[in-house]
Amino acid sequence: MLVAVAVAWGVILLVTGGIDVHIGGWRLRSYGLARPFWLAIAATVSYIAAGGGSSPAAIREWGPALVAFIERRPAWIAGALAVVAVAIGVGYSTRAAVGADAYGYVSQVDLATAHSSPVVIRNEQGEIAGCVAPQPLPDWR
Repeated sequence: MLVAVAVAWGVILLVTGGIDVHIGGWRLRSYGLARPFWLAIAATVSYIAAGGGSSPAAIREWGPALVAFIERRPAWIAGALAVVAVAIGVGYSTRAAVGADAYGYVSQVDLATAHSSPVVIRNEQGEIAGCVAPQPLPDWR
């Protein structure tokens, strides 16, 4: 039961990107996938350690069938994994200019939206040697 709750919690976080609700004066907030993941792992290990789960004989029985199932459908499994990877990538794509080049990206957008273009500097052979962007306004930070 605890594993199912942890998996459901993780799926909700994965789909919505996080939870932030108020219930009766209490604030419930969760954004990271690490806690439900480790809770599911701990609950599964505890269940198996307590004697639950499949016996070695049962694993020997259904193990080859699982391997045969995977061997018969490699393209479908690869496709499903690709769809999941794309869904996670789209779900967690960034919508902010952050990181090492954030200043460059943001200033380029500011220049583009201000309809001012950088000045191109060419050397004697006519090759582009550099580029100078207009200086920002003094109050721009």
